[in-house]
Amino acid sequence: MYKVETDELILDASKRLDQYIYENPEVGFTAVNFFANRIKLKDAPITSKLDELIKLSDEVNQKIAPYMACKKGCGNCCSAITWIKQHEADKIQEYTGRKAQRLAVRSQNQWLEAGQKFAGELCPFSKNNECTIYEVRPIVCRTHNNFVNDVSRCDVTNPDSKIKPILSFNADLVEVPYDELARELYGEEAIGEISEFFPTIKGDIK
Repeated sequence: MYKVETDELILDASKRLDQYIYENPEVGFTAVNFFANRIKLKDAPITSKLDELIKLSDEVNQKIAPYMACKKGCGNCCSAITWIKQHEADKIQEYTGRKAQRLAVRSQNQWLEAGQKFAGELCPFSKNNECTIYEVRPIVCRTHNNFVNDVSRCDVTNPDSKIKPILSFNADLVEVPYDELARELYGEEAIGEISEFFPTIKGDIK
């Protein structure tokens, strides 16, 4: 018989995730799912509903912060492949003044394949392990979290990160309704890795 190795850090993370939900039921799985869907279905302009979902995501992250391994200045997740949509690239362009490329709308297989070459490369907007576009960061960055007390697992340049999992609060609770509304507002958008939209010298933040 094969011996299954117990991941003590995952067990510890699971306990802290349970503790978070117990101590913060107003932003637990059920509550966030309810609030996100209520925002999605309300009678309001889509742009305001997208803003509300971003605000909800930020509120959840504020509550999660004391339980997470993620801390300011870590930046390990900034070397992961970061998928964004054209409207998010446009927001970054408006915020930074750096021109965003207009990517073609591709099939999922095409944009997944094209983005793989950026795995392990630092986000073009990361400087000194801090995000220079934090105020307009994409939804995928806003919803990222890690309850495992080992931030190296978020670092895709670390070989162990490929075999050692993290444990997260379910990002889909906000991301899915956000993506559905964005599609309704913007139609079929280009999707790509953030460095495809901003093919500049890494770390060359103006």
